[in-house]
Amino acid sequence: MPVVNNWTTAPLSEHAALIPRLAKLHQAQWQDLHPRMSVSAWEAEFSWHMTAAIPATLVAVDEHGGLLGSASLVHDDMDGLVQLSPWLANVLVLPEARGKGVGAALIDAIATTARAQGHTRLYLFTTDRTDFYLQRNWVHLENRIHHGKTVSLMYRSLA
Repeated sequence: MPVVNNWTTAPLSEHAALIPRLAKLHQAQWQDLHPRMSVSAWEAEFSWHMTAAIPATLVAVDEHGGLLGSASLVHDDMDGLVQLSPWLANVLVLPEARGKGVGAALIDAIATTARAQGHTRLYLFTTDRTDFYLQRNWVHLENRIHHGKTVSLMYRSLA
């Protein structure tokens, strides 16, 4: 993967030692949207992501292997919408890495992975980053209630 501004994106399998930290960050960030996911459940999820094409997780790391962010490609990410697949999920960029293109690079890398697997669309939901995704060629489908929160359901064409 290319190095840009002293960081790079890579499969989580190349940085498995980051799983405990990644699990804690994800549990703290999304406990309201994924209430059944404990830290140990996130650790198991990320360990599983290292064994298949989907689900898969990419990480952004600095030149010393320090975690900057992550994003995942999953089969489904929202109850009742299993017909929509695959999904961009778990996009997380640490505060100190924001504004440096880390999130956009992770999203593009996940889209490239999905396209290489033959998918023509990629889906996501977001509670608060709709404008960010709209600026990056995502299309808003609808708003939905997910675990008591209003989320924006979106897709991106990969064709």
